Amino acid sequence: SPFAGSIDEFKVWLEARSQNQIRSEMTSVVTAPQTNLLLYYNFDHGTAGSNNAGVATLVDAASSYNGTLVNSALSGTTSNWVESYAMVVPTATSATNRSYSSFTANWTAPTVGTVTNYLLDVSTVSTFTSFVSGYNGLSVNGTSYNVTGLTANTTYYYRVRADKSSVTTQGAYSATITASTTTVPLANALQFDGSGDYVTIPYNASHDLSAGGALTIEAWIRPAGGGNVITKQNYGYGLGVESDGRMFFWDQSSQASSVYAPAGIVTMNRWQHVAVTVEDIGSTLRVYFYVNGTQYGPYSSSQAQINNGAVNGTLDIGVQARGTCTCNYFNGTMDELRVWNTVRTAAQIRSNMYQTISGTTANLVAYYNFDNGTAGGTNTGVTTLSDQTANANNGTLTGF
Repeated sequence: SPFAGSIDEFKVWLEARSQNQIRSEMTSVVTAPQTNLLLYYNFDHGTAGSNNAGVATLVDAASSYNGTLVNSALSGTTSNWVESYAMVVPTATSATNRSYSSFTANWTAPTVGTVTNYLLDVSTVSTFTSFVSGYNGLSVNGTSYNVTGLTANTTYYYRVRADKSSVTTQGAYSATITASTTTVPLANALQFDGSGDYVTIPYNASHDLSAGGALTIEAWIRPAGGGNVITKQNYGYGLGVESDGRMFFWDQSSQASSVYAPAGIVTMNRWQHVAVTVEDIGSTLRVYFYVNGTQYGPYSSSQAQINNGAVNGTLDIGVQARGTCTCNYFNGTMDELRVWNTVRTAAQIRSNMYQTISGTTANLVAYYNFDNGTAGGTNTGVTTLSDQTANANNGTLTGF
């Protein structure tokens, strides 16, 4: 059946062109004659969209096998010589400025043609069967754009095409570029050396949990070994990691009755989000662990209720049982530590683990974002860790 559409840069070669040859020349004109180039029609005839009644010959630039147009109206915007945008293709380049929620998409201008603006697509699917909201043909002036509102630790794809007011949406797509968002938390974190660094938060009744209560502890950690993330002093509730990659929940008078998640779920020397949720269900506790949003459990504790530890006990970060054994120091870096007096759902943990949150969020009893001091600078005068909740239970650094 007859072809319906537009054609440009038609070539026939007496050889099998390599993939590299096809790619390198598909957006540029060629110089004719060339070895093994049998036919080359560049369609550069007439005046685009005008009355071309006298221009009915298609010239072969390679071998003089000229063609004659048949049944062409040769007037108007169809069945005529028209403006081509076939090879006006930008070159997409690697993304820059990657963060947990954004990256900058980059490209260079086409080597031929005139561009009014560019149309940018962003997707989590390499075939672009769906699009990130707001990024389906987004009009952009310039050759870069900061793509925002993304999900951390996610692979994205972007492509771009040129656009011109007289040939709207006719530009061909660039190659697809892959860009991944990061998982590393922003701003500052606190590094513990594993041999004496810890933070003490004075007693506050908001940290005590009653019978029938519930608990969620979550944090970003980059452990270099095992140790305690946080505990309620003298063997109260808490969260820690072992050097073999296990997580454990403290809620007892001895480590033997701690609740453990499987070995290997926590990776040493890599940032990851960890969480534990604990629910008092009567005669026992139901415990779930999370690493980067992946749920493990449920597990059961032999304890009948969540343990607050010693009366008026402090909340300690990076150490176990300060004042008793003062041991099991955390070795690594920590950020975004939060304690809740409720069981956070899996969906809540996943949706908020890459976000900073408001200190006034319901059921949030302690929140330390570690955005104190100057990263890598001299911080001898910075000995306070600020609580972002209204409780204002600031901690005191020791050993740093």
